[in-house]
Amino acid sequence: MKKIIAIAVGMLMLTVCFAGCVSQPVTPAPAQTTAPVATQPPKTFPVGVEWRLTSYLNGAKVMTPVTGVKPVTAFFDTTGKVSGSGGCNQYSATYTVAGTGITITQPISTLMACEESVMQQESMYLADLTKASSYSYTPGDTLTLFDASGAVILVYKRPVDESAGQPPIIGAWDLFSYNNGRGAIQTVISGSSTTADFRSDGKLAGSAGCNQYSATYTTSGSTGITITQPITTLMACENALMQQETQYLSLLQQAVKYEITGDQLTLFDSSGTKILIYNKHVSRPATIVGLWNLFSYNNGKGGIETVIIGSVTTADFGAAGKLAGSAGCNQYSATYTTSGQEITITQPASTRMACENALMQQETQFLSLLPKARSYKISGDQLTLFDSTGTKLLIYT
Repeated sequence: MKKIIAIAVGMLMLTVCFAGCVSQPVTPAPAQTTAPVATQPPKTFPVGVEWRLTSYLNGAKVMTPVTGVKPVTAFFDTTGKVSGSGGCNQYSATYTVAGTGITITQPISTLMACEESVMQQESMYLADLTKASSYSYTPGDTLTLFDASGAVILVYKRPVDESAGQPPIIGAWDLFSYNNGRGAIQTVISGSSTTADFRSDGKLAGSAGCNQYSATYTTSGSTGITITQPITTLMACENALMQQETQYLSLLQQAVKYEITGDQLTLFDSSGTKILIYNKHVSRPATIVGLWNLFSYNNGKGGIETVIIGSVTTADFGAAGKLAGSAGCNQYSATYTTSGQEITITQPASTRMACENALMQQETQFLSLLPKARSYKISGDQLTLFDSTGTKLLIYT
């Protein structure tokens, strides 16, 4: 009996085994796959560039130009990390890009303290980063970030690549602002003209505001620059203009690096601090015809003096040979003729209003100088009239 039971149990187990083997399909082993690859920004997104912020959306919802001594930067790397300078502190965050969409996490930053205006700008910049929702990119030039509503919140410019051809610094530039030596960037005196003409032969020349100057320069690598001690003419001008000129000439020698962003040239010292900011000079036709504003004049005592602050002295050279304008207090008119660079101006006629003594003295001197003009020169946006000996009489912008 036990033997019969054992045989039956054995047959049952064999049946179960057979049924299980034929009823369960064999699942093939999954195909071998490569390990997951970290998500990278699309090729259209500009990684590997140290972008320079030019404007940002401030707390009043207005796009505002960047201020401060140090640049505000953003470097997007290929691993999804963005880092840079907020103008005072260094920061870092992570970012993700999908199509034209972008998301940036809350940045972490160092905890240095700077002047209040720089700190406020940095705070708004870092806040704007987290609001970024989309971007647009102009290859080689501009990166713009938008918020969720489509409003522009951050605009960056890309430094010019000078790896090929002549350095882009070559050409004429107009000084816009400078480091005043007290930790701030200051715009040039209104109406003054300070220029820099970087020539391909390594020579630098221009106007320092009152005097003409010249120097030599050399560039190295992609952004290095060295400028020699400038030599200048020895004219005397108003005290404020001379102080600006002295500071400008001293800063030129401190430059060790330059950067071109769009139409703006910035020179930096050895600490990376901005010292001089120029705008690309826009050439205009060299014609005397048009309206000119007097900037400075020969005071008759051997010096060039800037006009009284707030006063307006003009010269409107008409195409038909008529000259008219404001002498500061009174209106005047005269006629003029030109031949090449030579000019002749008749004795002006003027109205007879009375103004404060200083303004009247300036006006009298101005009107007396006009008939003495024998030649003129236009350099950029500056018109200069000279007497028969080549002495400067009147300088207009």
